[in-house]
Amino acid sequence: MAVSLSIDTRRLVSQLIVWNTGEAELMRADVLSGADSDEHRQIESRADLDRALSDLLAWTSPDQGCR
Repeated sequence: MAVSLSIDTRRLVSQLIVWNTGEAELMRADVLSGADSDEHRQIESRADLDRALSDLLAWTSPDQGCR
């Protein structure tokens, strides 16, 4: 079982998927340039989840480039 959250803008697509095991993927793609990045994380606490959600929002900001 998993939960996912996607945030799309004209230029950026970001998604966080968290599985019931605590494993998570944080992904981002720049539609215009084709650049993408993703991170594998382990969510073990509410603080870890809060950081992942905060990063998801930051990654969707148009002034942030794909890393």
